Amino acid sequence: MKDTFCPLPWLHLATHPLGHVSLCCRSEFKDQLSVAKHSGTQTAMNLGRDSIDAIMNSETFREVRLAMLSHKEHPACRGCYDIEKQGVSSKRMVEKRRFNLSHKKALRQTSETGEIDTDIRYLELRLGNTCNLKCVTCNPMSSSLWIEDQKQLISEGVDIYKCFEGIREEFRWPNEERFWSDLQKEARSVEKIYINGGEPTLIKKHWQYLQSLIENGMSQKIDLVYSINATYLPKQAREVWRNFRSVEINLSVDDLYERNEYIRFPSKWETTESILSQLYKWKEVKLIVLQTVSLYNIFYLEPFYRQLIEKYPQLIISYNTVLHPEFMSPLVVPKQERVQLLERISGRICDRQFKKMQGALSGETRPIEDWFQFQRYVQSLDKIRGQSFPQTFPEADEYFKGIFQKVHNFFDG
Repeated sequence: MKDTFCPLPWLHLATHPLGHVSLCCRSEFKDQLSVAKHSGTQTAMNLGRDSIDAIMNSETFREVRLAMLSHKEHPACRGCYDIEKQGVSSKRMVEKRRFNLSHKKALRQTSETGEIDTDIRYLELRLGNTCNLKCVTCNPMSSSLWIEDQKQLISEGVDIYKCFEGIREEFRWPNEERFWSDLQKEARSVEKIYINGGEPTLIKKHWQYLQSLIENGMSQKIDLVYSINATYLPKQAREVWRNFRSVEINLSVDDLYERNEYIRFPSKWETTESILSQLYKWKEVKLIVLQTVSLYNIFYLEPFYRQLIEKYPQLIISYNTVLHPEFMSPLVVPKQERVQLLERISGRICDRQFKKMQGALSGETRPIEDWFQFQRYVQSLDKIRGQSFPQTFPEADEYFKGIFQKVHNFFDG
């Protein structure tokens, strides 16, 4: 029989900034296929209104559990199944090794309708959109500061974020006591908590929740993983974190000096490096610098890695790549150029990260229209923020000008 089982639908809560909940971060979010929904109306359930138990036993979750117990592939989980067919290890396979929940044990825990007694062991908390930055590769869904710039972009005729209009009220759930009380009740055996945002260090309620885990003796059995933006480190952070079994900090840094200030606006490099230096010295945490690779910084991968490692020899550097909006993707750069850029860091970064980057940058080149959309976006945002892409990224700007000139010459000819 086909192995389709994954433990996450039984023991995992994956929240999203608006308060929606999906099966996991890798499940199919398009058309809300993996999102917990109300039966009948098929409207998305929300942590601001619905209980965690109701969400975990929603029609979506019950349907997926029954499919897995019947050895069937549910379309909400096709991301894992598809890459497994290519011989690549999936999140499903990783989580099966991590959590001691077999198909046989899950079958005993599940009713004929797919319902379970909720006891969450893995929390993935994206705590709304409260943030003190408005990164150029971000959006109003993940940054409250983006809302005003969104309005100005729309007035400039650049409406890529228009879909986020009218959703401001939904982001209040991480500040409501009801949610955190419900979480304590339904996550009695929690083993791992991944905390993201917005910027999660700004959410006071989450510090109170961690303190409650310390006071009830649970913290020593829990692994914490954070994604934070290197602009703010509360005084109580170290004292709180040292009470947990392990703490991993993914520190978002996208480039060096003024280039990082431009991308992660309005951060200041002095603050970013101060927090990086501070965390690097803390023995209580495993520190990872997470660089999000986009059309902005793809030409600067080598100096970014070289200069950070020279200063912080034991530092771990990991990578994400921008997928949306697609005109910011590094795949807009022609494949031959991408290969050359990767060659500059070959042998410098660890094999696993190099292969990860190689895979992410190996896709088909985006249509030429994306070049023009990127140019319009950059010019409009520079006008709004008083920045200058040509002055901040001169090498990239020269390259882009060459591409635009070739395109114009082609059409003029």
